[in-house]
Amino acid sequence: MNQKEINEVIRTGRRIQTPLVTIYEKPLSPAPARPFVAVVSKKIARRAVVRHRLQRWLRHLDRQLRPAGSPAAAVWIARPALAAARWPEIVASLEKYRATLGKQVNTPRPQ
Repeated sequence: MNQKEINEVIRTGRRIQTPLVTIYEKPLSPAPARPFVAVVSKKIARRAVVRHRLQRWLRHLDRQLRPAGSPAAAVWIARPALAAARWPEIVASLEKYRATLGKQVNTPRPQ
């Protein structure tokens, strides 16, 4: 997604807030080639290794939560508590989001 699409999703998309992340979701037409963006700023984690690990975890959860081929674009923005959270806490926090889709979170931890 380009910056214009990201701004549009954040400005006009559906917002889902959890203690660890804020998720913005909006159908875009035409569907972007990369319909997912994870934002983990230096304010959340100073070390790049930690930021990239959190981005990988969010990318993994997005694949598990949203159906493949979905025309909706998603922007996941990390909140400060995400840096200290462990994998089981992140999955539990997103259980409510999964419930809105009628599914249950039961994903293995990514490597």
